[in-house]
Amino acid sequence: MKKTILFLILFAHATAGQAQTLLVSSLGDGQSEGTLRTVLHYACDTAENDTVTFAKTRLDQIRIYLHKPLVIPENCKGTVTLVGSNEAETILDASKFADGETAFGEGCTLDIYSGNNTVRGFGFSNNENGAAVCVYGRNNIIYDNKMGVEEDGSVAGNHYGVVVWRIFSEESEGMDGSYNTITKNVVGHQTGQGVWIDADNISLSENDIVANGGHGVELKGSAITIRDNKIVGNGGCPPHGEYIEGQPECDDESILQGSGIYVRSGSENVLIGGDGFLSDKNVIQYNRNGGVVLQKSKSTETITITHNQISKNYGKNVGIDLLGDGITLNDILDNDMGANKLLNYPEHMQAFELTGSRYLNWGVAFYDENIELYAVAPEDVTRGVTHGGGDDFIRDIAVSNDNDFESLHDGSDGTRALTSLGFDSDDNTSEYSLNAALGDDEDYDGIPDEYETGDGTPESDGSSKEDADSDGDGLPDPIEDKNRNGKWEVELDELCSYNPDTDGDNLSDFAETHGDGIYNKGVDTDPFDPDSDSDGIPDGIEDKNGNGIWDGYLKESSPLLFDSDGDGFMDLADTCPSIANPGQEPWYCEF
Repeated sequence: MKKTILFLILFAHATAGQAQTLLVSSLGDGQSEGTLRTVLHYACDTAENDTVTFAKTRLDQIRIYLHKPLVIPENCKGTVTLVGSNEAETILDASKFADGETAFGEGCTLDIYSGNNTVRGFGFSNNENGAAVCVYGRNNIIYDNKMGVEEDGSVAGNHYGVVVWRIFSEESEGMDGSYNTITKNVVGHQTGQGVWIDADNISLSENDIVANGGHGVELKGSAITIRDNKIVGNGGCPPHGEYIEGQPECDDESILQGSGIYVRSGSENVLIGGDGFLSDKNVIQYNRNGGVVLQKSKSTETITITHNQISKNYGKNVGIDLLGDGITLNDILDNDMGANKLLNYPEHMQAFELTGSRYLNWGVAFYDENIELYAVAPEDVTRGVTHGGGDDFIRDIAVSNDNDFESLHDGSDGTRALTSLGFDSDDNTSEYSLNAALGDDEDYDGIPDEYETGDGTPESDGSSKEDADSDGDGLPDPIEDKNRNGKWEVELDELCSYNPDTDGDNLSDFAETHGDGIYNKGVDTDPFDPDSDSDGIPDGIEDKNGNGIWDGYLKESSPLLFDSDGDGFMDLADTCPSIANPGQEPWYCEF
């Protein structure tokens, strides 16, 4: 039996210039009377500020199968508030875009070219090749919609959720995508990015951006504020990290997208979080390739990442990554040309027990003006994450003139490690610092006693809890044991904290790295290779006095040069390797 649903289309009385309400009466698509498309077209043909919504219904769900995008055009004469039914779930379904009932959508389900419009209370489903909503105009509000998920829990993803784009800005000043607000939406299970922004002055707040195949949020622009969002499980990683049969596990690094927030090159003055942890924090967790990742660029700066919960993420970019390549180690003079100026993270952290509490004394790297202190999630500690993430905010700390600060934390909440973020005077944010484990630390070296199980000799296979420089080579244990877990892990480029000569070439690790514990190729001899220049002579034989310097006047050959004197004969075969003698006369070495 053929069933016909008929509503009357009603126009609320209004005088010229006043707002009016227009009601949709037909669930079809096309130009016939009462369809959403027709009513929306009428609203833009009048100068009033119109509300377009749906007449009363007994249905639980209103699903409109669109055959092409809905458009609020640039020349819309008034403003439009487009509102779903307050009685039934209202879904705009793009599965029948373009070619009859078979082709999937190309483009956006709803395009907004003009300004000062509001879209509220809709579901956007099944635009597999396009976006749910694309915003090109200014001052629009996308509020309380569902993109890719329906109220019964079924997944009906689009390719993108919300796109805000300045692509038409050269054609029209009013279409630069600026000053738009995206708030209180659910954006889940898109195959690509949840929210994609290329515009300025955007507010993204109180949204659930969950389980999208790409980045939760990808952005480029300035004056963008991202606060109080749940950005979880993006990159195909389940919202709580649980393995789903047939899908790649969350720690599968072969999938190269899926950060919580990905900041593209050229962005500036972006605020992620806000003044208060409880009111402004973004919960950024279980994303496949990091929490917040900044694309490598010297023009990306003042990306302020403050008072957030960024934890339990996966990939090499785990917490905050300023170059998109994993942890960026500190340098001494932080004058870098890179994202957020590659701000040094707080350094030399220690956590050791006092009576009834944990006392923390942190030496802070140059140019950090303020510190945020966080507890690390036990899950991250167990997984071996070494830098963050910040799971539970503890306190803000102003750094004193001597770049040191102190704080107390009693560990009663189950915290096993702490981490911190540093901020400079421009509010550039660092990556998370190396985690400081909570526990007894007899020698105050930042490595808990429980991890230091040896007596500081190679034979005991462990550093000593009684000596901050267990092997006595002049390099403190935490400089050599970078992640401070008491283990020598050469795959992490760690020197051995309980062997003064890691590579056994009779040059101490201190001499080989010129006292900083960091191997600088071409400057230092290789502390992991007993023959740095591969000339067949161990470094300790070439550097006779073991000071890490080539002293030619002592007739030393260079452990960094295959042919120290440049006479065409390799050092191993040269009769006088420290003085050029192309004729190989042995008496040259007597001078």
